[in-house]
Amino acid sequence: MKLSWVLIKLGFILFMTALTQATYLIQSNALSFCQDKSNLTISYFSMTFTPNNRSVSISFDGTTEISGNVTAEISLFVYGYKALSTTLDPCESGYKAFCPMSAGSINLAHTSIILSGSTVSQIPSIGYLVPDLDITVRVYVSSTKTGEVISCVEGALSNGKTVYQQGVGWTTAILAGLGLLASGVASARGHSASTTRLAAATLPLLGFMQTQASFGMVAVHMPPIVESWTQNFQWTMGIIYVGSVETICTWYQRATGGTPSTTLSDLSRWKKRSIAGAFARRASESSISSIATVRGIERVGFQANIERTNIFLTTISFFAFFVFAVFLLLAIFRAYYESVAIRRKLRRDIVSAYRRDWRVLVKRNVLRLLSLGFFPVCILCPWEMQQQDSSAEIILAVLVFLFMLGMLGSAAVGFVLLTKEQSSLSRRRVAYIFSSNPFYSSDWVFLFMSTWRAASFFVAADLAYLLCKGMVIGLSQPTAVAQAVFLLILEVVQIIVLCRLRPWSDKKLKRFSITLATIRMVDAIFLLVFTGVFSQPAMMTSIMGVIYVLYNAIMAIILLLNLLIASWHAMRSKDGPSTR
Repeated sequence: MKLSWVLIKLGFILFMTALTQATYLIQSNALSFCQDKSNLTISYFSMTFTPNNRSVSISFDGTTEISGNVTAEISLFVYGYKALSTTLDPCESGYKAFCPMSAGSINLAHTSIILSGSTVSQIPSIGYLVPDLDITVRVYVSSTKTGEVISCVEGALSNGKTVYQQGVGWTTAILAGLGLLASGVASARGHSASTTRLAAATLPLLGFMQTQASFGMVAVHMPPIVESWTQNFQWTMGIIYVGSVETICTWYQRATGGTPSTTLSDLSRWKKRSIAGAFARRASESSISSIATVRGIERVGFQANIERTNIFLTTISFFAFFVFAVFLLLAIFRAYYESVAIRRKLRRDIVSAYRRDWRVLVKRNVLRLLSLGFFPVCILCPWEMQQQDSSAEIILAVLVFLFMLGMLGSAAVGFVLLTKEQSSLSRRRVAYIFSSNPFYSSDWVFLFMSTWRAASFFVAADLAYLLCKGMVIGLSQPTAVAQAVFLLILEVVQIIVLCRLRPWSDKKLKRFSITLATIRMVDAIFLLVFTGVFSQPAMMTSIMGVIYVLYNAIMAIILLLNLLIASWHAMRSKDGPSTR
């Protein structure tokens, strides 16, 4: 019990750390254009505002076609609310470099601007405290002579506080991993009651985290707090940054005729030049003359510091590593029992039973691995086929996708056919037939048990749901609105199927499953709103983003507590090995 409380406190501390940082600041590292025709070209931009000394530090590198005297109208939007509006005249403010402006290159290295106290006081205190606050600054550059708007740029600002914390991701990964490991060990030792209890707590948690991660992969512009929240769970999709893995992925792509993306390396190069103060262009270097916009899967990879062309290979690499680790643990487990058998510390009938059922145990764990990796594969394999990073990666994506779909699809179809054949037999006889079959004796099936027929149809329907949802996310990245509409339709159909079949025997699991399905449907509704198809005010979108994170965070905490409680009961359980 002490260990459980330690884990709970650790998770609480990690969550609160994201909300309690001491330094107040507002910063931005990117600009975008807010009108079709612009007279600016941006290569690098960095801005930091510190309210303590009212200073704004700006670093900028780019070119301009603007000439003559200009004024800048600066507006600050917090949750869609216009919190600050001021006009800056470079000539009156003493910025001689821009009075007048001349066409050509603009190179600013850590230029400081001191704002007036009245201007700073217009910014509400919430702007410095709430993590991932939705703040946007917009600057209209107008000609002083004609009053015509020459250019418009805007940038998303951050206050340095975020709900995306690597510690949160590692904590959830460790807890879920321990739950899966404990479930596997209990299954190997024949403790079916403990296995079912742990699986009933672990699988909904993993499914919830994969759902949150897939939400972040959708190509819809979402509030910053939603993007950061979903980034905490991208490890469930295999999107984990490891420098050596990225190096190998880049090498493999080049070796197979692909062209690696250089977005992150270019950004890193410009940051280093900013720190060194060397902003002058060199003839041997090419400038970044366009703005790269990342969305959906590319955005997730960018935030994880993974190049776009390495996302698919990174996921496959970690999935392969996970499979290897599980088989290694199984080999160690087999060696342990063989050593115990040699020393005759176990009865011969138990040893012979383990040896006889060894292949069943291995195949059962293969099914668990495939079921956990099926959803990420359904998203990223079709996406890679569309991206076509290299011919070898396309072939790999096709093979992995067909293998996973073939294995799980044949298992699901076989399950449905087998339940029809055994419908006339007794419940105990049917349970024996299924438990002796490695593809139908996993925790995935034993969670249901209300009726085998309902369970079999549910497994097939769940596979079809994951397949369709994954392909919608992976293949419709260019069309955000259509993507959101299809996902909402899928979630509505899914909850109707759940309420129709209701295959669960445990009331607690039934409540959890219906609740999770309802949350997924509400998430899909929020996603459709985030597309802006209803033309709602920007403030409404931002507030809905906060609401989304709050109710999903509450559900995540409930699922984590449920896993800890189930693990505690499993450790205290004295149920012996099951007998057939």
